[in-house]
Amino acid sequence: MFSLEIVERSPENPEVDAVAKISIGSYSERFGVCFLPDGEKATIENWREELSQLVDGVGFASIRSQPLMAWILYQEGDAVIVQQHCLVEEWEGELDDNGHIVRVPARTSSSADGVRVSEWTTTLDAIRSFLSH
Repeated sequence: MFSLEIVERSPENPEVDAVAKISIGSYSERFGVCFLPDGEKATIENWREELSQLVDGVGFASIRSQPLMAWILYQEGDAVIVQQHCLVEEWEGELDDNGHIVRVPARTSSSADGVRVSEWTTTLDAIRSFLSH
């Protein structure tokens, strides 16, 4: 199972535009979202484009939630592994001049300090099902 949606507009936190919810299997998390300059619709369209590229075989998708935060989805066969990344100076991915993620770091299950990275697994079929609605 996979879903991604805006669940609250005008949240109490003035640093974000909305609150979204991601569900991956039995796991769910609410998180703050800063919309793209063109607003909510453009942000949701960007998320859907990223997911569409993933199922079309790109190998990864990035769901930006805030300027320094993103959900990174790695395709491994029919499985999709989801991790939340903080896009700080040490992050090993690459952004283009517009701030779009064009390369993600290789997936690892532990941090440089040896701490296990939280990750959740879904399937390409679950992503396809989400996109069909």
